[in-house]
Amino acid sequence: MTLRSRLALFGAAVLAIIAVVLYLIAPAKTRDVVRVVNPPSIIASLPHWVAEERGFYKEAGVEVKAIAVSSSAVMAQAITSGDADVLPAVSLLDVLTSQGQALNRPLVFSHSRMVKNPPFESILVPHASTLTTAKDLAGKRVAVYPGATSTEAVKLFLRENGVDPNTVTFRPLPPPEHITALERADVDASHLYEPLRTQALTGHLCRELVRSVYASLNEPSAIGVSALSSRFAVDHPNAARRYLQAWDRSVTFIRDHPDDARGILARRLNLPPAVAQSATWVDATLLKELDINTLSRTVATVQKMGLLPAGFDTDPSNFVYRYK
Repeated sequence: MTLRSRLALFGAAVLAIIAVVLYLIAPAKTRDVVRVVNPPSIIASLPHWVAEERGFYKEAGVEVKAIAVSSSAVMAQAITSGDADVLPAVSLLDVLTSQGQALNRPLVFSHSRMVKNPPFESILVPHASTLTTAKDLAGKRVAVYPGATSTEAVKLFLRENGVDPNTVTFRPLPPPEHITALERADVDASHLYEPLRTQALTGHLCRELVRSVYASLNEPSAIGVSALSSRFAVDHPNAARRYLQAWDRSVTFIRDHPDDARGILARRLNLPPAVAQSATWVDATLLKELDINTLSRTVATVQKMGLLPAGFDTDPSNFVYRYK
């Protein structure tokens, strides 16, 4: 091989390397950065995890900056303060109480559809418990999740079933402590969400006393929602559109490939296979499935809980994302 041929071959190799480097770098420059508050240990984060693991964000041209926050109220504050763009899983109550922030408020683009069968949450009691109906909770101790939603939902459920909630002692506990509290008899019952609900039932530690408090109040219940920042939607419409395309792909994937989705769930939450296969995940809506009537009925339930002072905007039409 002559020197000229060698130089030509070397030049071609250099050009090929440059082309590869440019190919790898260019997509990153065109991707939109979206700041996503990702609750690290709740089952409602599944669409977000699916989008990460299946590459839906990347294919949509989205680069996600994950922000781990466990408190629903703090998540909503991250939107109103401008520190985050999207909340994949947050309480409807916290969205409602954030509506006063006109310049930067959460807009709902998806919501849960909680039903009694299969339930996402239940009131559980130990197998040996003598409690048989909701009325038996009068005078008892009930473990609830921290924050107002769980406690006030159980109180409303009790009132509607003839039990004075003032006779009940409510113990706000971090979710992992509920089963231990039942085993130690520190509480008589627990309002427990997935996947801990399934863990307690499959481990034969507990039995169901009440199947889905939220769906008992209104079915389906949109008590859990997904939202994005109103400022983000206005200032970065293409980024919002790309993110939501990835969201819809994730929800569709979960429905069409439940075994693969449960595998992702097991890895992300470090669940035993039996729990991952049986747990009820949140039935989140596609963008086109968002239902104002379901949201309205759930907002009415939140109002009955007594958690919304006068003056709050309770018309869902005013705080849903208008997808284009």
